[in-house]
Amino acid sequence: MLTIPEDMFPQVYLRYALASIFVFLTPGFCLIKALFPIGELDNFEMAIASIATSLATVTLIAFLLNLTPSGINPATISVSILPFTIMCATVGLVRARTRRIPAHMFA
Repeated sequence: MLTIPEDMFPQVYLRYALASIFVFLTPGFCLIKALFPIGELDNFEMAIASIATSLATVTLIAFLLNLTPSGINPATISVSILPFTIMCATVGLVRARTRRIPAHMFA
C-alpha cells in the first residue's frame, strides 16, 4: 500500500483499493472471527459486522495515534493496524482450531 507513490497516476487506484480493504474490512473481519469463530454469523451479518467493527477499531486507533508525537499519517496508521489485525487473526485461528465443532454443523 505504501510502496505505490501518490504521483503514479494509473497505479494510484490500486493503492486506494488495497488501502480501503486494509482499513475498512480486514481489522473488523479478524476481530469478528476472534469473537465468533465458527458459523455463528451468516455471510451478510459477517460483512456488515466486519465493516462496522473496522470503522470503530480504526477510529479508536486513529484517536490514540493523535495523542502520540508522531501523529496520524499513512505509515503510522499502517504500522498500528497491522499488529492489531495479526493479533485478532491469531486469536480467531486458535479459537477455531481448539473449539469442538458440534455434530449439526456437518449435517
